[in-house]
Amino acid sequence: MKTNVSKTIKKFLASALAASALITLPSCGGGTETVPVTDTEAVTAEEKIYEVSGKYEERDGMYYSDETVKFTLTDVKAGAPFNRIRIGYRSTAPCVIDVALKKDGETAVERFFLEASGNGDFRGLISGFLSGGSADGIAYAEVSPLLPGTYGFGLGKITTESVQIPATDADGNFYIENGDLRLGVRLAWGGGISYIADKRCKVEGLENLINQHDTGRLVQQSYYGTPKIEGVYDPGVFNGAKWNYNPVQGGDVAGTPSRLIDLEIGADSVYVKTQAKDWALNGSLTPSYMENTYTLDGNIIRVDNRFVDFSGFEHPYLLQELPAFYTVSYLDTFVYYYGKKPWTDDRLTFKSDLTSWVDASGGENIFLIPRGNTETWAAWVDRDGYGIGVYTPNVDVFHAGRYKYDGSMSALSDSTNYLAPLSDIKLVSFEPIEYGYLITAGDIGEIRERFSENRSFSDNASLSKNRKPTDGTDGLFDMTDVDFSVAGAEKLFTDPNGTDISYSESERAAKLTVNNKNDVYVTLSFADNSDKDVKAEDYDSVVIEYMIPESNGKERYTAELFLACGEYGGAVAGNSVTADLIADGVYHKAVFPASSNKCWQGTVNLLRLDYFFDCAESDCIYIRSLKMKKVAGFSNGKITFDSEDAVSSLPGVNATDASYDPAENALKLTVTGNDVNFTLIPGAFEDASVFSRIEIEYMIPETNKRSAYTLEMYLCAGNVTAPTEENAVRAEYIADGGYHTIEIPMSSFKTHEGALKALRYDYFAAADAGDVFYVRSAAFIK
Repeated sequence: MKTNVSKTIKKFLASALAASALITLPSCGGGTETVPVTDTEAVTAEEKIYEVSGKYEERDGMYYSDETVKFTLTDVKAGAPFNRIRIGYRSTAPCVIDVALKKDGETAVERFFLEASGNGDFRGLISGFLSGGSADGIAYAEVSPLLPGTYGFGLGKITTESVQIPATDADGNFYIENGDLRLGVRLAWGGGISYIADKRCKVEGLENLINQHDTGRLVQQSYYGTPKIEGVYDPGVFNGAKWNYNPVQGGDVAGTPSRLIDLEIGADSVYVKTQAKDWALNGSLTPSYMENTYTLDGNIIRVDNRFVDFSGFEHPYLLQELPAFYTVSYLDTFVYYYGKKPWTDDRLTFKSDLTSWVDASGGENIFLIPRGNTETWAAWVDRDGYGIGVYTPNVDVFHAGRYKYDGSMSALSDSTNYLAPLSDIKLVSFEPIEYGYLITAGDIGEIRERFSENRSFSDNASLSKNRKPTDGTDGLFDMTDVDFSVAGAEKLFTDPNGTDISYSESERAAKLTVNNKNDVYVTLSFADNSDKDVKAEDYDSVVIEYMIPESNGKERYTAELFLACGEYGGAVAGNSVTADLIADGVYHKAVFPASSNKCWQGTVNLLRLDYFFDCAESDCIYIRSLKMKKVAGFSNGKITFDSEDAVSSLPGVNATDASYDPAENALKLTVTGNDVNFTLIPGAFEDASVFSRIEIEYMIPETNKRSAYTLEMYLCAGNVTAPTEENAVRAEYIADGGYHTIEIPMSSFKTHEGALKALRYDYFAAADAGDVFYVRSAAFIK
């Protein structure tokens, strides 16, 4: 996954060591001119001369080019070994600078990234700084653009410094402390937080609250970007799957640490700058910088973060960890506030049996923050309520779980607990992401009180800049009645897995196309997009109007709809309902019986549609609408087809025109093809064994072409989730133009125990086009 030394900490930054310098720059006419550079503390009087080469145009001390410009420094002796360089510059665009350092007569190139700036001041540590790495001269510096087109660059000065290597323990942890807390920063792993000890903790044997088992743990920055860019970026593999671009402060999955770029230590603070490794690519540095400032303030740790991606990649919107936060396994209970009365000491939510978050689709690990709730902190505590919490303002959701839970107090154990405040944010190359958070340890009441007292430390407003936008006039929608025939509404489908989402002009519908056949789904977030809180109890079913082309690989599919309501923030096994889908190129309505599931209560947070159980790449489905509605006509175990609404509640029909016939006050089914059937959602959704029989009130007109008909009925109950021949019965009708009731004993079905899910009624086993069948009611009799 991602030892203890006690010493007095002192500020140790050494004075800059550098020589006075002159830079020789070519003029517009191709000659050269000598420009003095501001002195730093001189250690030698030797003159430094830069010669500029490359294709460029000089204006006002800036060099304009669309390619590399080289600054060569001749006759240089630094006067003393140095381990940090400082670059003053101006640049109209982000760029990369390769500095060729002289080390014992050899030349080694160090690469650094520079942001666009009118007065840039960059500091970079020499590679191997913590183990004594240094250089004794600079040969040249080459500057190259990171964006296409012309950029302007002006080199002000390059100075060299020798800074003291901080005292760390054997693992590269550096510590600062006050009367309340001891904070450890693992400089050897990119400067993530590796150690937090509460000096007032009374739990025997509990010292470090933070897990530092590997480079993916700690408390640290971590971001997710593009999955792949053909011919440009090919991601690595983690947990058996292709992984996204993932800069991680600590290092990569192989344990290779990230690169320390800069460091500054104060009496009560530590500043680190890191070039992060790509988690799933062994030994690969990302073109990105992470900056952290850790400050001790009594019993609070304040962390200010900054991240800049220099990749130039186009990234999708993804949930970002703000931050990733790992604790020791002993703190086994997750605590957060789920409510709409923030900072009023309203009831907290405790989760003491969380599963592992390793299953990324596990909704039991997702905890939504209701709209308007600003009390966005969470904690891991023990059974007595002691632990550690993190507060990040302006986030949307928490992700939490326990991995290999064993209750260990060891910070080095593989077992750990995880927490991340999340927001749906897109990384934008060259644009900084900046945010802050607080950490404190103590009893849960103390944690909450301290966060409340310090909640105005930052609003993290900058996080909103790259947050996923909503569409529509007011940015919100009636999620109980979504019209996907309107272009743009398809964007309400988010967080796709194995799916390309698009809008079809020809079908006037959202189009979902399989691009990876393993576990395909899309999500509809009510929490982000609904114009009101949608109460599950107000609706019985979710109806999706769809069409599956005949060109798909199968004639039928099963779809599963995961329901996340109340405190559930994501898809959870068991919290779902299914519906059969027909692939015949015709639009149908699939009815998902939401109220059949016990989780269907409270505010609806999201729906996840796993639209195909078994499919092939390039299979697709068109969706025109999604409606939430009551099952019309249902009462006391009986469905009465006495209105248009009752007919429209049918989950689906096959080879049939279905309509309401007011003259007969019944459902009229007209045969249009082969394999005619319709599906009933029982509505009561009790155990099938409580019913003795099924009764269907029907009429077959004498004008039909045949005098005798046979029905087939398929019961879906318990472990039987789809129609099977093993769980079907056959019976004969009376076709005389009068209404009759056909009774099917439940005992006729091989499986008639467990939750009653659906009944498929193949009303004619054999029929002719144009034959008609009327149904007035279907009843489940106890």
